Amino acid sequence: MDTKNSLSLRQVLHFSGVVLLVTVLLGYIIFQARNILQGPTLSLTEVPASPVHTKSILLSGTAHNIVKLTLNGKEIHTNKVGAFSQELVLEKGYTVATLWAQDRFGRTTMLSETFVFVENKETATTTRVADAV
Repeated sequence: MDTKNSLSLRQVLHFSGVVLLVTVLLGYIIFQARNILQGPTLSLTEVPASPVHTKSILLSGTAHNIVKLTLNGKEIHTNKVGAFSQELVLEKGYTVATLWAQDRFGRTTMLSETFVFVENKETATTTRVADAV
């Protein structure tokens, strides 16, 4: 057996350990970067059920990986875990609620909901017409 070209058990274990360490380190970095790679996310957790007998509704949801969040162009804020809750006054007929968010890299996302409000209390309805854009 040629001893010059063969690897010792110690060298094989050392090389295997380095490969394993690099693989674990790269996996951890990718796992931690998933939020940065994903971009901003928006979701509504509470969409008013039909019928609604009031002129204003409360929109609640979560936003993650954002630096700016607006509802119909007006900036709104989240708490530390990304939850928000904002009152929306409905106009007679159709009202579109547009949530827009931007992350620190300039990537954006938008979520729109359309509501129909009928002023008559007996026939007042709010209908969810559109889903995320």
